[in-house]
Amino acid sequence: MGHLSIVFFWLSGMHFHGAYFSNYNSWLTDPIHNTPSTQVVWSIVSQDILNGFNGAYFSGISITSGFFHLWMAEGITNQLQLRSASFMCLLGCVITLASSYWHQVRTAHISWFFRKLTSMSYHHILILVGLASISWAGHQYHISIPINILLHDTIHGTTLDSINASDFLSSRDLISSIYPAFGCVTLGQTNQTITLIAIHHLGVGVATILAGLVTLMASRVAESNSYLAPSNSNASMWHAQLAINLAVTGSMSIIYSFMITGYQSYDYLQYSYVTELSLICHHLWIGGIFILGSGAHASIYVIQSTSVSILLRQREVIVGHLSYVTIWLGFHSFGMYIHNDTMQALLRLVDTFSDNTINLRPILAIKLSSFISSITGYHSTAIDGKLSTTYFELGTSDFLVSHIHAFTIHVTLLILVKGVLYARTSRLVQDKVQLGFAYPCDGPGRGGTCQVSPWDHVYLATLWLYNSVSIIVFNIHWHLQSDVWGSATSASITHLLGGNFSQAVSINSWLRDLLWSQAAQVIQSYGTEQLSAYGFIFIASHFIWSFSLMFLFSGRGYWQELIESISWSHSKLKVIQSISPRALSISHGRLVGATHFIIGGIGTIWSFVVARLV
Repeated sequence: MGHLSIVFFWLSGMHFHGAYFSNYNSWLTDPIHNTPSTQVVWSIVSQDILNGFNGAYFSGISITSGFFHLWMAEGITNQLQLRSASFMCLLGCVITLASSYWHQVRTAHISWFFRKLTSMSYHHILILVGLASISWAGHQYHISIPINILLHDTIHGTTLDSINASDFLSSRDLISSIYPAFGCVTLGQTNQTITLIAIHHLGVGVATILAGLVTLMASRVAESNSYLAPSNSNASMWHAQLAINLAVTGSMSIIYSFMITGYQSYDYLQYSYVTELSLICHHLWIGGIFILGSGAHASIYVIQSTSVSILLRQREVIVGHLSYVTIWLGFHSFGMYIHNDTMQALLRLVDTFSDNTINLRPILAIKLSSFISSITGYHSTAIDGKLSTTYFELGTSDFLVSHIHAFTIHVTLLILVKGVLYARTSRLVQDKVQLGFAYPCDGPGRGGTCQVSPWDHVYLATLWLYNSVSIIVFNIHWHLQSDVWGSATSASITHLLGGNFSQAVSINSWLRDLLWSQAAQVIQSYGTEQLSAYGFIFIASHFIWSFSLMFLFSGRGYWQELIESISWSHSKLKVIQSISPRALSISHGRLVGATHFIIGGIGTIWSFVVARLV
């Protein structure tokens, strides 16, 4: 209930900002040319240049969250409805927060009642979630579908205000008169119908309610047994279950990020290029962070559990084979790029790997793409000259960069797997199980015990996850501009970059044609309308990223001596005598450094790609 209250609060804030600070009403009239925006900036010291300009009015700061498309699919037609949704979500937040407090605090001192209530709470939550999913399916079927049909028949949201929503619930004749085959209509230009989404929510609701009933019967059978009380074994199993759930959910999020360009649930989303790319990046990072959490909790489970001896006996074989695969991928993937750069430097272009010379095509990926396109109906569409292509050819550049992805992903996996399998003991540190999940290391000067604890493995995997996600985002960003996004006329199709991703077969091309050439907007953004903030974030994020290197690469002794010198001088001057600052430990320094590294890297990439497409 406590977690659910946070979700309600977030939803309330989302709808609140949309109701009071956004241009949702005007966007709804023309979702192709109007840019979703919110928070109009005041004209103080020229800060109003951050506002987007649509037609004859300033529309505020551009947003790339995709909420407008979500609200449109919900059947929301004006900002008054957004205010109502915000209030109801806030009410749900208060109710669930009060329920959480009553369950966890007021009944905790009554042990038997608390145990019974805890076992039944899962049943209650599952039933509520199932009923909510079924209710939402009904809303989509009876409200969202007819309203979206009206919207797509060029009836704007202001006209919809005169139609009572209850008419949709009571009069099937009204629906059939609007659109006779509304049950199977594909709204807008998407590949997925709202009807299919409604059926999905109906199925999820029924399955969740059945799971709740099973949980209720199981809890009533077991409520008198002693194992309901928390124990060490149950605590370790909780970590194991959480690790599995995080791994599965993270993997699904990553898989979905690759499906966004071709299989979208919301109308007109594929014509908002920057929103589409932002959602891809969002789901990649969510999935990656979940997988890091999976590795951390799996390590805790191995430390706390005593039933993993069979797995640990195979750890040398597992880590050894994974190491061989990773080394092979690294040498071959980068070796092909180095080969191409060398041949280009020697002017032997005929000996390079490319579509026009030595052709290497990702056969399995091409077969998979063809199969998916056959069952999902991938197609090329254009509205008012703006192009959205949901299927594109894969060539040699895709073959090469896919092997780079495989290498970085395997390195991340290798680090996490090694951290899990060596969490209890190793030949270097025999008593790891006594030290726990995270403990300080002595550094290379005193035994070389750094990068030993499970926490150190998660830290290093975080840096390699950043490498993996960043290369994938740059790849998708470049490929979509080259072969997917652009403009179309009756005579020709013009992509934003004219298909130059086919030249991405050398390291020099990635540096020159992507990172340098496409950084022009953000580097030259000073004094440019709407882009100056991205330039500032670009520079500031670079500083934050480079600042992390001070924590990650420097020795602890230098900073300890510096701080002690400062402390001595303060003591001599009788300033701040009661404070004795200390340098960060290596573990804490790695935490601070990794945080700056990730935040700086994300800010740099975000400003780079958004300034290019906004």
